[in-house]
Amino acid sequence: MAGARDIKRQIKSVSNTRQITKAMELVSTSKLRKAKSKLDITKPYFDTVLETIRSIIQNERSLKHRFLTKRESKNTLYIVILLIEDYVVAIIQIF
Repeated sequence: MAGARDIKRQIKSVSNTRQITKAMELVSTSKLRKAKSKLDITKPYFDTVLETIRSIIQNERSLKHRFLTKRESKNTLYIVILLIEDYVVAIIQIF
């Protein structure tokens, strides 16, 4: 049977772990908020560039490229790009 000292030590350990977890949560929330702010700033630029590219592709009939022609798809390609602690990880899956 655990003594009172062991129980107090265990309670303190759990409390410390809880404090660390809370601090990590606050840091991640702050980082997420900062990233969302950066995304919101660049969104209008991205939308303008995307619309410009779409307009060029749709209106320019002399553009001939195999990536720009419509065709029936037999396979699907999924590319997931993750940023984990300043390292970019790409996961590519072909179906």
